[in-house]
Amino acid sequence: MAPIVNRSRRLHASILAAAHRACDSGHLDIAVKLLQLSEEVIAAEADPRRRRHDVASLIAAHERLWNLRHLLDESDISDLTVPRR
Repeated sequence: MAPIVNRSRRLHASILAAAHRACDSGHLDIAVKLLQLSEEVIAAEADPRRRRHDVASLIAAHERLWNLRHLLDESDISDLTVPRR
């Protein structure tokens, strides 16, 4: 059975949703590529009001990705430290 797809969602929103799913599953490298693709879609948007809204959601997605990477970096460092007794 084919998955149900929300056809009313704009392309930009679909790509961002995929980027968030990639973040959820830990595929941060894929999320980066999806966000780059989303930037291209936003650049092609003719309506400045829509573009402004799209940029805001793109920034939020980039912030989430940055936070995930930052948390991963901190957890890697904490794994290497020797616990104090």
